[in-house]
Amino acid sequence: MQRKPGPCTKAALQLATLVVLTVLPLTAACDSTGGSAQFLGRDARGSITIGVKSDQPGTGWQTDGYKYSGFDIKVADALTKDLHLGRTFSNVPSEDRVAALTQSDANHVDLVIATFSITRERTKRIWFAGPYAETQQGFLVRKNGPVVKSLDDLRGKPVCAWTGTVSAEALQNRAQGLGTYEAPTAAQCVDDLRSGRAAAFSTDQLILYGFASRYDELEVVPDVVIGSANYYGIGMAKKDQNGRSNLRDCRRLRDALKRYVGTSAWDLDLKTELPLVEKIPDWKTRYRPSLANVDRLSCTDDVEG
Repeated sequence: MQRKPGPCTKAALQLATLVVLTVLPLTAACDSTGGSAQFLGRDARGSITIGVKSDQPGTGWQTDGYKYSGFDIKVADALTKDLHLGRTFSNVPSEDRVAALTQSDANHVDLVIATFSITRERTKRIWFAGPYAETQQGFLVRKNGPVVKSLDDLRGKPVCAWTGTVSAEALQNRAQGLGTYEAPTAAQCVDDLRSGRAAAFSTDQLILYGFASRYDELEVVPDVVIGSANYYGIGMAKKDQNGRSNLRDCRRLRDALKRYVGTSAWDLDLKTELPLVEKIPDWKTRYRPSLANVDRLSCTDDVEG
């Protein structure tokens, strides 16, 4: 025989029902990370558009006009999964990365993950979360070409850099005496190198290792570098399309990045997409950013030059 609930039991049931009804609307208004269901002013249950490179094997590469691969893509996948965001990719040329974030037109993207170096000039215009990798500028040469062991071996010879990057400026300022010239794309620099029109192609070593993996006749000069480290960040506009600050979402992305870069997942993604870096004895410490640098360089417009 079932016992009827007494007055105390009825009161408890009523209280439990009230708690459930009170909590449900609050839960529905939040995402599973405990944050707002909005991301960069858009519904986080939808899909954000991420600007990436399509012509850099190993970092941002597109095959058959559809599928993307590379370390940048792995980073995008890890972070959007952490924040429970959908994503689509869109090609963005190097010279258009800031404009793609700040202009409201058909080419607008929500984030840029495209070997995008954090610089003082850029942080005046956009937010960066990062870095997710760091690398120095180096040189790609032909294996059967003249031996290059120092910058002196390239004096007076044509060295290609490509437009829209900091590489050409770095060559002019820190490696004077080279026959530096600019090409519109990285692919053009590689073509010039393979054909012998250029003696070397200079940009970030991580990018160069991607091309060296694709073209067996090319190799990165391991110990010839110029300048200080370049820090790859994830770019976003400082305000959403409604004029509200994106600083909170920048910090959410920064925290997700910190959960990623210190793990074996980061190791696996880098060596899978850029297998030649694993031959360098100190590759993890050379290319992995410190959590202190992620804190120092993320979501600020006051970075060191």
